[in-house]
Amino acid sequence: MPFAVTWISDESIFLPPTIPEVFDACGIRRCELGDWENIDFSRLRNMRQSQPEPSRKHTPWQYIPDIRLGLQLPSLEKVLVGIIIQASTRGIGEEAQIYEGNELSGFTLEEWIDWATAVSERRTVPKRILNMSMKGIMGDTERQAFEVTATEIVRRFYPLPDQAQLLLNPADANTTPRLTRTEVHHDSLPHASVAIGRAEGKDEPLKLWLLWPSTEILHLARCYGDTQAAVQFMDHGCFFVQMAGKAIHVPPNSPHAVIALQAGYIVGQTFSVTSGSFVLDPGTVQADVAGGITVEEACETRVKQLRGGLSDKKFRQMYLAQFIGTWFADAEVLRGNKCFDNLVEVWADDIRRTETCAWCEHIIAETGDYVGLDETAHARAHLTGNTRFGALRKRVRPQLADTSDGEYQLLRKNYRRKKQKRKKDL
Repeated sequence: MPFAVTWISDESIFLPPTIPEVFDACGIRRCELGDWENIDFSRLRNMRQSQPEPSRKHTPWQYIPDIRLGLQLPSLEKVLVGIIIQASTRGIGEEAQIYEGNELSGFTLEEWIDWATAVSERRTVPKRILNMSMKGIMGDTERQAFEVTATEIVRRFYPLPDQAQLLLNPADANTTPRLTRTEVHHDSLPHASVAIGRAEGKDEPLKLWLLWPSTEILHLARCYGDTQAAVQFMDHGCFFVQMAGKAIHVPPNSPHAVIALQAGYIVGQTFSVTSGSFVLDPGTVQADVAGGITVEEACETRVKQLRGGLSDKKFRQMYLAQFIGTWFADAEVLRGNKCFDNLVEVWADDIRRTETCAWCEHIIAETGDYVGLDETAHARAHLTGNTRFGALRKRVRPQLADTSDGEYQLLRKNYRRKKQKRKKDL
């Protein structure tokens, strides 16, 4: 799935093996990094020299230097002018969020002007703007060109389930003064992003990304918003420098943190998929809740994704492996949520439809071990962790409690014989 690109020669200076060398090349002193000053950056390697290789499959990040989208998008100076005009007329938009560190903040009109002036002069200011609509800043032609290119990028790198279609969401932008940071978090949708800087700085480094594969979503909840803890506790971490005008593909549910090496903005295009589920990169309820999603919404999303995954012919086995592999991280929350019965029925419906149990196949167990249980009880046994055969016989089907081991083994043998006969008949 990763594709071979030809790296542009004028970027070779920004392929150092360590993050401190990136800061040195950009004239950034360690004492300017605030809470990041004490991070052990030696744990992160340059992604453009070696991709992380966790044992579980995932969608890799992609840096795309052979697309120069900066020629199609407005410079930072034009965006700042547009922000001032918007702020002084109809407002910057309800979606836009002003952050100072990790705290939401705000601006008066005079503060908008002072902030935009400071950013254009490359001064270090603490506030940044996230999720700003590009409608009032980017022309229709520019926006459409970006949407087309972003769609091509995601289609090129992201595996789609059968019959699934990409749904285009409105593009937005994050405007970030020098040295402003976004702490470690995750985005639940795949997207393509382009970094844009000053008109005269077409080839300057703009963003330093710290990133982890989606497999590390299992450990994100414990360090959400704490980049220093993420570097310490999560594995397979990498970094790369995003140059002005260059695109990246960000897989869903991949933890990442970003710091602005120079003032600039990132315009991003996110995509939903009609199946509502992701093949290689499932999220977890714990991470979604840590990111601000309600428990109910996170649990409902998990059930919806499993339903779509089990019915997908192309990636069914991959969905199963991912769901079971991440189940231990979500089990406690889901078992105590009202959607748990719906989750049980999703598994039970799949057993009825396929006449076998995907969970049993995954753990190399015999479906016949649960003989005497109906499909719902069988599914519930897996999801509650109640899979000791003797316990199942006594708790779920009391009439089997007195069955001798010999009789029980005979029941299992007959079940397997019937199953093999059904396969031959098919």
